[in-house]
Amino acid sequence: MSIAVIKFQGARANVSGGGGPSVLPSDFSGLQKWYRSIDLSLSDNDPVSTWTDRTSNHSDATATGTGRPTYKTSVVDSQPMLRFDGTANFFDIPSVTFASADCTIVFLLKTISLYNYNPIIGSRGSVTGYMSYDYFELNYLHYYNGSGGYDSDVFDSANNLKMISIVSSFSGNTIKVRENKTSRNQFSSVYSVVFNTLGNFADGLFYTGDIYEVLIYNTALTAANLDSLYDSYFKYYLPSLP
Repeated sequence: MSIAVIKFQGARANVSGGGGPSVLPSDFSGLQKWYRSIDLSLSDNDPVSTWTDRTSNHSDATATGTGRPTYKTSVVDSQPMLRFDGTANFFDIPSVTFASADCTIVFLLKTISLYNYNPIIGSRGSVTGYMSYDYFELNYLHYYNGSGGYDSDVFDSANNLKMISIVSSFSGNTIKVRENKTSRNQFSSVYSVVFNTLGNFADGLFYTGDIYEVLIYNTALTAANLDSLYDSYFKYYLPSLP
C-alpha cells in the first residue's frame, strides 16, 4: 500500500484519494499550542530553529545553535519528524502550567532507548519539573515535580511509535496517563510544575528520540476525546500506529 505524504491546508487535509481526517485537534476546546512536523517546509537533516505553533496564540517553539533538533523525512509512513539527539537538542516554549490547572499534553513520538532521564517536556531556569518517557530504560512515564517523582504503569514496547497523553484535572486532583488508547494509571495529590521546554530539563538532561507532533490544551480532555484523536486524526496520516 502506498502512503501519501500529507500536507495540511487550512482546516482539513488535501490528499489524493481522501478528504482529510474526520477529527482535528482544534475540534476540542482549549487548544493552546499545536506543533506539527508536517507543517515544516525543510529538507532532510536541516536543523530546526522554529517549530511554528498552529494556533492563533503564536506560541512558537524555538531553538538555537547546536540545540536545534534535526528535521528528518520519510521515516515512518513517508511522514517527517524532528529528531532529538539526547545531548543538546531542545526547544524553549512559552510556559505551560500543569497540575494546578486543567491541562492536557499529547505527544506523538518514537523514543530511541538510552539509559537516561529522557525528558519529553520539562523546564529550565527558575521552574523545576519534567515528564520523561522510557525513564532509565524502564519503559514508563515518570513525572517529577521538583520534590518527588511519580511513575505510570509499564508501557508496551519502548521503541514503538505511539501517542502518549497526560491529563491533569485540577478539580479531581489527578493526573491520568494514556498510551495510545490504553490507560496507564493515574497519580493523585501531586504538586504542580511549570513547563517551558520540549526535550530538556535543567539544561542537563535531554530527550533522545523522534517527535512528530505535540498538542497542549488548557482543558482536561476525556478518554473519548483522546481516542477520537488517535483513531480519526493520528492514524489518518500515520497508519503504522498500533
